[in-house]
Amino acid sequence: MKRRNNKNQKLNEALGEKDAIISNAEGEKAARIEQARDDVAIFNKLYGEYKNNPEITRERLIIETLEQVLPGSQVYIMNDDGSTLKYLPIEPQKNESTIPAPIEGGDSDE
Repeated sequence: MKRRNNKNQKLNEALGEKDAIISNAEGEKAARIEQARDDVAIFNKLYGEYKNNPEITRERLIIETLEQVLPGSQVYIMNDDGSTLKYLPIEPQKNESTIPAPIEGGDSDE
């Protein structure tokens, strides 16, 4: 009788674990589908803007991407006659006093 109870207990635990895994997978599926719908909506909106003003939209996308890739940097965009946008990251010079000074006599075995 004890073996049968142990078998039933393990079976119930396995079934409960299976149900938990399935429930988790269904939740993940729903989340991914919702994320894909959001991505499609963003793309469709952006594509509509691109169709109306392709050059402006392209430049805006480049600038937004630079802001994401180089957060906290001061970036200056220079337009010229070329077909590419050039970016020039300009950072203030770091104070030389932040560089540790070499220790005099540090190589000797005194």
